[in-house]
Amino acid sequence: MKRVITAQEKEVYMYVAEDATYATGNQAIFQASEFLGAAVVDSTHTIFRFRPQNATHVLGTGTVDTFTLTHTEDAHIEVMKTVGEAMSNAHGGFVVIQDDLGTTTTADGATAGAAYTDLKYPPILSTGTAVAVTEVVVATI
Repeated sequence: MKRVITAQEKEVYMYVAEDATYATGNQAIFQASEFLGAAVVDSTHTIFRFRPQNATHVLGTGTVDTFTLTHTEDAHIEVMKTVGEAMSNAHGGFVVIQDDLGTTTTADGATAGAAYTDLKYPPILSTGTAVAVTEVVVATI
C-alpha cells in the first residue's frame, strides 16, 4: 500500500524564547517553510527572517517576523548552516533553536535556569573556536 505524506507531516517548527518571563511577544514558533533568509547584523548577531504570521500584514511592506541570535564572534557561517540544517529536516518536527530560560529562584533560594537549545554548533572552521549562542531576540507582528 502506498502511503501519502502530507506537507504538514514534513513541516519543521522552530521555537525561540527570549526569557523565562513568558511575557507577550517574547516567544514564537516559526515554520521553516515561511523562511525568507538570514543575514549578518554585526560580528556577533545573525538575523533570520520569516513571512509574517499575522495574516493582516502583506509581504512587500517591509514587515517580517524575525529572530536574532547572539553568538560567538564571527560564527555566522556555523550558525546559519546549523539552523539551516535544522530547517531542512525531511521528516519534519519541532526544534528548540534557543530558549533563554533566564535565572529564576527555586523555593529553597537556589538559582535555576539556563539557555537551552536542540542544536549543536560546530567550531569555527578557520580557527577551531567553539561556537555558542547566548541570546535570542524575537520580533513578531
